[in-house]
Amino acid sequence: MRARISHLLVEQRPHRRNAAQPACTKATIALYGRHAYHIGSLVPARAAVFFCQNSHTTSEVLTMLFDETLRELLAKARTIAIIGAKDKPGQAVDNVGRYLITAGYTVIPVHPVRREVWGLVTYPSVTDIPVPVDIVNLFRAPQYCPDHAREVLSMPQLPAAFWMQLGIRSTEAGAMMAEKHVAVIEDRCIMVEHQRVMR
Repeated sequence: MRARISHLLVEQRPHRRNAAQPACTKATIALYGRHAYHIGSLVPARAAVFFCQNSHTTSEVLTMLFDETLRELLAKARTIAIIGAKDKPGQAVDNVGRYLITAGYTVIPVHPVRREVWGLVTYPSVTDIPVPVDIVNLFRAPQYCPDHAREVLSMPQLPAAFWMQLGIRSTEAGAMMAEKHVAVIEDRCIMVEHQRVMR
């Protein structure tokens, strides 16, 4: 499932004027948010369809059914770790955490100081969680995301997805995750997306 969500197949078809190139070569692009990670660089992307061009080739990226794969991810997930968990009424993280619990997920709060959030045992780091996690959900400022990505990569079993909440983007963190075939969602609220695709 991870490969379906985090990678797309690219067919590079040469123009007729460049007959020396093979008829079709294949590469993969790792999808996260509005970017595609390809050969060590980021290229702009729109929704789930990417077009990359240069003077010699046109890369046609197969359409990725984003909603379908997002629905599959959320349907198969059982355990969600929330980094930056707080149960302060009125805060977005509190609303999202309570929603996910009500939706039936096993939510594991992560906070460096708090020992209990939403009445649940809270861990100082994702590396301290003793069970496998399907989705790591971040409520942290963008500058902290790369460090959290490194923590996630130190987990005994990698999650299926690294999810940065609405307003949070980090190309550095996304690239690290994509290289390990972990799906990355950025600048999207997991509660809003769950309500939208799981109706």
